[in-house]
Amino acid sequence: MLSVLKNALVTGASKEDVAIRKKELDWFARNCWIITSQSTVIAGFSFSQLSKAPDSPSSSFAAVLHLALTGASFAAALTVLVRATLTGIYAQGLALRGPAGFSDMAAAVDRLRAAQDRILQVFAAALVCFVFSSFTVVLANEKQKKTSLKLQTALAVAAIAMALVAWRSLRLFYHKRCLGAAGGGLRGIEGIYGRLGDLDALVTAE
Repeated sequence: MLSVLKNALVTGASKEDVAIRKKELDWFARNCWIITSQSTVIAGFSFSQLSKAPDSPSSSFAAVLHLALTGASFAAALTVLVRATLTGIYAQGLALRGPAGFSDMAAAVDRLRAAQDRILQVFAAALVCFVFSSFTVVLANEKQKKTSLKLQTALAVAAIAMALVAWRSLRLFYHKRCLGAAGGGLRGIEGIYGRLGDLDALVTAE
């Protein structure tokens, strides 16, 4: 009777353990889909800028700067789009159909967490490059140099503000007090995830 009660306790703890990991998996996967949708918008706007011919002759430096920033934004957004999509799909597949069972779910969560950090960094870079490339559109137009001073100033302020917001967001995300919560980790008990087994077997082995 005591053995049955002990095994029931282990089973209940294991189920709660899986429930915690499932919530982590869902949270990271949802973040991937959110980032994917936002990077799609940035990639679309960047491609429209790349495919559109300039309205008037422009200085070589401004044109090259605009092309470089827009191309970097488009490439970074596509990288985020592909990587976030594949990470979300394969990680959930590993958690659901992995041959190692619960250990594969824990591995999927850990991989999602590590991938999310790199994806967010590339996404912030894509956003900053896109904002600065929008600013160079005005600089590249020769006809508007005398009439668009206010517009240039407004775009410059917007570009700097977006860069500061991206920098501040990454700094808050990687703050030492928030790193555990943002990463989805439960550092106190992560070491024993998936290691709960039969108590009688453990006692017998010892």
